[in-house]
Amino acid sequence: MAEKARLEGQRVTYDDIYRETGIFPSTLSHLASGRAKRLDLSILERLCAYFRCEPGDLLILQQPVRDAGGSHARARERRTTRQK
Repeated sequence: MAEKARLEGQRVTYDDIYRETGIFPSTLSHLASGRAKRLDLSILERLCAYFRCEPGDLLILQQPVRDAGGSHARARERRTTRQK
């Protein structure tokens, strides 16, 4: 968003993106914060069209964090949270 804002000389908001793409601000917020559990290809396509970029410009591959026992820490966190 910062690059588009720099090129256009104005701040880009989630509402701006929503008006142009139809992607809800809550979805954009989840994607930006890393809380999204999945990403539909149609959303990726609309974001790429809006920002005039390629998918690799928007996505970062993060390897899952493994604890000493070899299991995914995130999966264990979710199970612990649900049990409370």
